[in-house]
Amino acid sequence: MNKTSIEWCDYTWNPITGCFHPCRNTYCYNTMKATSPLNRFGAKYKTKNGSLVYEKDWKSRETGQCHIAEKGEIYPYGYDPTFYPHRLDEPLKVTSSHG
Repeated sequence: MNKTSIEWCDYTWNPITGCFHPCRNTYCYNTMKATSPLNRFGAKYKTKNGSLVYEKDWKSRETGQCHIAEKGEIYPYGYDPTFYPHRLDEPLKVTSSHG
């Protein structure tokens, strides 16, 4: 989970990222454009030897299929739909500051 400065929410939670239809008006689509101020500056993914690699080229890893990411990977398949099972328990770890 990520702490946010958005006035109507405290955290964002993304156990699934990506889409097969990258609509131009979505937040995620804008983060993948190299010229966007929202650019996430690339992705982290595991190579065949198990080391984590960081690169900016999103499109090179897209396959048009759904994927499951391993812990430590960030956008490992570009904009392809990707499930992050290790993120499912993140909301349980947040302590409420509203009380």
